Amino acid sequence: MKKILFSLSFSFNLSLVSLSQAQAQTPASNTPPNILLILTDDLGYGDLGYTGSTQIKTPNIDSLAKDGIIFPQAYVSAPVCGPSRAGLLTGRYQGRFGFDSNPHGHSWHNADAIGLPVEEKTIGDRMQSLGYHTAVIGKWHMGHADHFYPTKRGFDYFFGMRGGGHSYFPQLEKIGKPGYWYPHFSLERMGRKLEKIDVPYLTDWFTDDAMKYVDDRSKEKAPWFLYLAYNAPHGPLEAKEQDIAKYKHVKHAGRRTYCAMVDCLDQNIGRLIKKLKANGQYENTVIIFLNDNGGSTDTVFALNAPYWGTKGTFYEGGVRVPMFIHNTKRFKAGSYDKAVTALDLVPTCIALADGEQPQRKVKVGRREKTLLDGHNLLPYLSGEKGDASPYQETIFWRMMPRGSGALSGDWKLIMSPHSPTLLFNIAKDPAEQNNVINQHPEIHARLLNEFQSWASSHERPPMWMDMPNWGDMRGLHRKKYPLEQPKQ
Repeated sequence: MKKILFSLSFSFNLSLVSLSQAQAQTPASNTPPNILLILTDDLGYGDLGYTGSTQIKTPNIDSLAKDGIIFPQAYVSAPVCGPSRAGLLTGRYQGRFGFDSNPHGHSWHNADAIGLPVEEKTIGDRMQSLGYHTAVIGKWHMGHADHFYPTKRGFDYFFGMRGGGHSYFPQLEKIGKPGYWYPHFSLERMGRKLEKIDVPYLTDWFTDDAMKYVDDRSKEKAPWFLYLAYNAPHGPLEAKEQDIAKYKHVKHAGRRTYCAMVDCLDQNIGRLIKKLKANGQYENTVIIFLNDNGGSTDTVFALNAPYWGTKGTFYEGGVRVPMFIHNTKRFKAGSYDKAVTALDLVPTCIALADGEQPQRKVKVGRREKTLLDGHNLLPYLSGEKGDASPYQETIFWRMMPRGSGALSGDWKLIMSPHSPTLLFNIAKDPAEQNNVINQHPEIHARLLNEFQSWASSHERPPMWMDMPNWGDMRGLHRKKYPLEQPKQ
C-alpha cells in the first residue's frame, strides 16, 4: 500500500522512515524475551500525544512509541471489543469460527456456546508450548462459562473480569442500579471472587497486579507473556478527581473525564515500565501496544481524528488503531507504514520466542481450512522481505448484521444493509469523504467477489447476534465526525 502521510503534529518530531531505517536488530543474546502485550479499550486514534492529541498528555506511551516501531496503518479485525479480541488472541479472523459480534446471548441461546470455541488455540496456548509462563490481567470478554476461563485457554494466571467491563471504582458485590454499566461482571482472581478491594481505582489495581506479576516472574528462569488488557478508557466515564483537575480547561464534562481516564492510563503504563527497569527486565522485554477498536465518540467522547467514523463502523475511525512494538535491544526506532493487523501478533510473538511458525492451511475433505490469517512481521521489519507488504491478499471485516468491509491496496469497500455501499481510495482520501464507487465499478465487483469467497470459506456462520443497539448502522453512518484536534 502506498505511504499515507500524516498531517498530525506529533509530540516529538518523528517522520516516516524507510523500511531499511526501521530494521529489527539482532538480539545481544539468545535468551527469549519476555513479552508484554498492552491492549487498551475504546481509545480514540487521535487521543495520544504521538498520534496528534492537543488535549491529552501521554508522555509515557509517547516515549515508548518514539523509541519503538510505530505502525501508522494498523487494523483490528472487528470494530467492537469481543470479536476484535478473539481475532487478536487466535491470529484468525474470528468470523471463521462464528465469533462475529460481542458475546451477548438471548434466552434462546445456549450460554455454554457463547464464547471463544474451546478448539481454537490462543496465543496463551502457543506461548505456553514454547516454555513461557502466561498471564491475563484485566478484561477477558471471551465468554462467561467456566470452560472459556483464561486458565483453561492457555494462561497460567488471571485477575480481572470475565465480561466486557466493570466500574472503575470497584465493588465486591454486583451493582444493582438499573441501567448501570456491566452490573453482572464481577472481579475475580484465579476463579475466586475477591474478598476485599486492594486498590480503589481499577486502572491502578490492574497495574499494581501486573507489577507484582513481573516482580514475581523476575525470580524465575522461564520467560513470561503478559496480556495486560486494560478496560480503560471504555465506559463508564469515571475518573479520579486529581486527574480530572488536570483537564478543567476542557469544556465538555464527559470529554474532560475521558481525558483524565486516558491520562491515568498513561501514568500507569509509566509505573509498569519503571518497575521493569527496576527489576532488570526492561531490556529483555518486548512491549507491544495497541487498542481494540476505534474510539467511541458517543459514549466516552473519544476522538479518532484524522479519521472518519467511530467504534462499531468499518470506517478507518472504527478499525484503524494506534499500535507500536518496542524494545531498544531488538528494534531500531522508526515507522513501518504498510498495512498490518492485530492478527499478526500471534505469529510475530511465536517468532520472538524462536518458535516454529504454525501451519497456515490444511485440507479438510474437499475444502481448504485456514488455520492462521496473521503474518510474522519480523522479516518485514528486518528488511529480509525487501519492500514487500505483509498483506498481498485482501483484508476483510464482517460483523453481522451491521455490515462488512474489505481493503485491497489503497481500495476500501464498506457494505451495510442500512446505507449505500461505499468505495474509497484511502491513499488519496484517508478521511473517507469521497465515495468513488460509481467511477470504479470494476474494483467494486472485484472486492465484492473476494469478500463473498472469503465469507463462504468460514467453518461456521455467526453463532449469536450482538445487542440490538449495534444492529442499526443508519445513525452512525449519518453522523458527522471531527477530523481535527480541538483548539483547547
